[in-house]
Amino acid sequence: MVGKWHLGYMKKEYTPTHRGFDSHLGYFSGYIGYYDHTVLDTTNLANNPVYFGLDFRNGTEILKDQHGKYATHVFTETAEQIIRNHNTSKPLFLYLAHLATHAGNLFKPAEAPPEIISKFKYIKNFYRRIHAGGDPHELGLIDGFDMWNTLLEDSASPRTDMLQNLDPIQGTSAFRLRDLKLVNGTTGTAYDFWHGPSGSEGFSDPSIFEWVFKNGSVVADVLKEMGLWIVEDPFDVYQRLRIKCQKPPPKDAYIACQADKNPCLFNITADPCEYKNIADQHPEVVRRMMDIINMYKAESMEPQAKPSDPRGDPMCHQFVVVPWLDPEYYNECDFALGSTLQKEDR
Repeated sequence: MVGKWHLGYMKKEYTPTHRGFDSHLGYFSGYIGYYDHTVLDTTNLANNPVYFGLDFRNGTEILKDQHGKYATHVFTETAEQIIRNHNTSKPLFLYLAHLATHAGNLFKPAEAPPEIISKFKYIKNFYRRIHAGGDPHELGLIDGFDMWNTLLEDSASPRTDMLQNLDPIQGTSAFRLRDLKLVNGTTGTAYDFWHGPSGSEGFSDPSIFEWVFKNGSVVADVLKEMGLWIVEDPFDVYQRLRIKCQKPPPKDAYIACQADKNPCLFNITADPCEYKNIADQHPEVVRRMMDIINMYKAESMEPQAKPSDPRGDPMCHQFVVVPWLDPEYYNECDFALGSTLQKEDR
């Protein structure tokens, strides 16, 4: 195995080479920095809100000599080496779980080799420049829908339904069926509100309209050269396509949908701002969409995430991510003293 594990590591028995893989070069956590291979993880512990440490290994060996090497390249080269060196008279199962395109640590979420970034100097926003590049033809056969004609010709989408959310911890779910959207459950937070037409008001980064249409871009130039530029008046198109919601929302919108009690149904073509709950008018549609959600739920696995254990703080282990409950790593770290988990274990 090469790359991301993210299936637990409190003891060695939960790590890749003890779960069927002959080898593993990669990391245990959900993400790492692309160059320093560290993880800065939130814990939800009031007295110790973040963990930070090195999470890069080859089997049980911590890899410190790979610092400064781009993780994507390391994983690719390792996978290629395994393929070249394996005995071709025997079958090979290789699981390659890349870090890309996942964000890295919060203090450096986007990273790429300088020689790649330099190819996209025409992109003014630096983070967009980092994310640029790639040829979709190199993806091969993928499980999905080709949306190109829909985007280019404004034709009907080949996708007619989509599971938008299924959270068994919060008890929330959302499903889209053509023009209809079903919302079920509540998080009980400030997210249960209307956040504007796009939900991104107040962001400082330039919008797609400004980046591609208003100020001009290489994207626009290429489309025009290929004869694929279909926008005669970008500003007019932008204004016509922009969703304009009544502000403030109608008073009855607050009581019309109480998703913590009953599912809410919206026609987002006729009502893109989701002000009018039409569930009572279409109970059979609600039942059908809830049946589909429950089908997905029946096929899903229950989350196995556990509360953060203070004894697993990399600071307790020379700033290295380790299977902290194994005898060779276990220690009565000061950060663990008085922790709820420790008291329960005793």
